[in-house]
Amino acid sequence: MDKKELMQELEQLKADLKAAHTAEVKKEIEAKMAELNEKMKAIEDVKNDIKVIKDAADKNQKALDELIAAKNQKPIVEKEQTFNDAVAKSLDENHDSIQKFARKETKNLSIEVKAVADVSTANVTGGSVWGAVYRPGIITNPSQIGHMRGIIRTSAAGPGTDYYFMRENGSGEGAPAPTSEKKAADATNVGTGLKPSFDIDLVEASVKFETIAGIMPISRKAMMNVKGLLSFLQMRVPEKLLDVEDSQILYGTGTSPEISGLFDTGNYQDSTTTADVLAEALIDDIATLEDTYKRVANGIVLRPVDYHSFFKNKAAGSGEYDLPTNVVFVNGVLYVSGIPVYKSTALTAGDYLVGAFEGVELLVQESIRLEFFDQDGTNVRTNQTTLRVEETVALPIFGDNFFIKGSTVLGS
Repeated sequence: MDKKELMQELEQLKADLKAAHTAEVKKEIEAKMAELNEKMKAIEDVKNDIKVIKDAADKNQKALDELIAAKNQKPIVEKEQTFNDAVAKSLDENHDSIQKFARKETKNLSIEVKAVADVSTANVTGGSVWGAVYRPGIITNPSQIGHMRGIIRTSAAGPGTDYYFMRENGSGEGAPAPTSEKKAADATNVGTGLKPSFDIDLVEASVKFETIAGIMPISRKAMMNVKGLLSFLQMRVPEKLLDVEDSQILYGTGTSPEISGLFDTGNYQDSTTTADVLAEALIDDIATLEDTYKRVANGIVLRPVDYHSFFKNKAAGSGEYDLPTNVVFVNGVLYVSGIPVYKSTALTAGDYLVGAFEGVELLVQESIRLEFFDQDGTNVRTNQTTLRVEETVALPIFGDNFFIKGSTVLGS
């Protein structure tokens, strides 16, 4: 019964009430009228609810229209995928191929992790200068960093055995100066109209692309458990390779097949701090980078044990746990003098690194590739499959004073 019919029945009841002759009949009619009034009120409530919903829908539609208009004006920047996301995506895309290989329908299987790292992949060709396009700065959430490639800008590289670039060594000689148009006999050339000469010590340098690789056996039963295998491949196998990559980035000797790491001779400066407290030593090195070498520090790398030592600091007098002066912990990130601190187990015990990370770039010529082989060694007799994981990378370092190496053994 709609509202119009209810109104008609209500009018009829009002007429019946006037014509009623007994109290009992009047009471019965009044009860029916009360019931009709409740129904009328319920209809009004529904109408009000519908209006509220409609208003909300209109508001949402307006917001949607504005969003669509904004999207048409400029592209939406997609969230950068993490390295684990990239591995998971590559494995998911090859799910059917993995199943076919497990059922021995194919002899070999190759899976490439298409994303370079936790950063966007710019095309860089071997032989270009300064690495062309790269993402400046470093990742802003150190608590999520597990490997050095998460701190260093990373780019894809073209074919070739070597990568050539311009490297800055030292600060050069001379400097520009105010000059006038007047000429006079002045050996300094200042104010004489003769323009002073200066140079920047740029030299052509090159690094070789090197391959990091390893193999491991996988049983046929493990291969048949595709879901479990995918989880294992995603979380553990690339992790083992990246552990070695971390060590190479820090300590590679530059003698093939090793890359030249940040702590290779000529790629860093030794700390000159005399502080006997770690926080103060780090602050000294931050200042040295800026004041002496004109570099802006944007990252500190410590071993986990040294990182967590800050949280064991106790305030003088009260003995309460308290971070040292100029050390803060905000939203899961530790900062020393405003510079974020990262953890790495690849650092040798006693070492630390303070750096301006725009001075280095990880070039990935071949992304991490997982390859499976049935026909290898005694696989046929042992019912196993061989997994090979490998990548090819180079590490150009653009100067000798972007990084400072220090020791946590202080005050000696």
